Amino acid sequence: MEIRINSIGNLEERTRYKVELMNYYRSKRSYLCPDCRQRLSKNPLRLLDCKVEQCQPVKEGAPQLIDWLGEESKSHFMKVLEYLDELSVPYILSPYLVRGLDYYTNTVFEIYPAFGQAPAERSAAEGGASESAEVSPTETGQSALGGGGRYDQLVEEMGGKPTPAAGLALGLERSVTALKQYSEHNKINISKEKVKLFFAQLGDEARRRALKIIDDLRGSGLKLAFNFFKSSLKNQLEVANNLGVAYVLILGQKEVQDNTVIIRDMESGVQEIVDQKKLETILKKKLEKIDD
Repeated sequence: MEIRINSIGNLEERTRYKVELMNYYRSKRSYLCPDCRQRLSKNPLRLLDCKVEQCQPVKEGAPQLIDWLGEESKSHFMKVLEYLDELSVPYILSPYLVRGLDYYTNTVFEIYPAFGQAPAERSAAEGGASESAEVSPTETGQSALGGGGRYDQLVEEMGGKPTPAAGLALGLERSVTALKQYSEHNKINISKEKVKLFFAQLGDEARRRALKIIDDLRGSGLKLAFNFFKSSLKNQLEVANNLGVAYVLILGQKEVQDNTVIIRDMESGVQEIVDQKKLETILKKKLEKIDD
């Protein structure tokens, strides 16, 4: 999987940026395609989505939105990139990747398959995202699986309380095809087996490390549940108990420093500390005993 990512900051930052962007594009108006001349007055951010060849030299010289972000928005974006680095997820910084609706804030992204033939080279009628959906051929290109971003202003615009949120739209057919290709390529057997493991974490460092550990364990064929929106261990254990898992893996600040993980037996309450490098082997042995 390859992520193309950018930050569009908050509404105030984008408003200042739009003024600069419009001033730049107005000076290049004679070089623009007819659609971009309309976008200039209606929705200037969409100028950066244009794929028409004659507009590309103009876009390449346009000011970049990230240069207009405040310290808080820049810090938020750096944290997002740190999580991707921790997971070894390849990403490309795309300074002209934007969304034209005001309820978007901070991170925006597009997702592309990173193996085999791109499954999305088809029309919207064949299963790709349509022009009216969040992801369209003009936004992501025909090889994108989908795209989206943070919707922090959406609930408030609909009359609700300010609510942090994120979302994306996927082309269903292309995503199913990509999943099948990935499963075949990595010899993964997709099953409906009940999840027996839950990963609990405490603190920012543990959350970042947990992402990598969870990804590695899932890659080895283990199924895990987790909830990063619950900050306290008590709340996370409640979620694990409701799921009926056999074991909870606990990672706190001390475990991050020691490269260990606590394994809690949910039936007996007994806990043991294990080396992170041995975690996969130990868990598989424990689950084999349950299955027997």
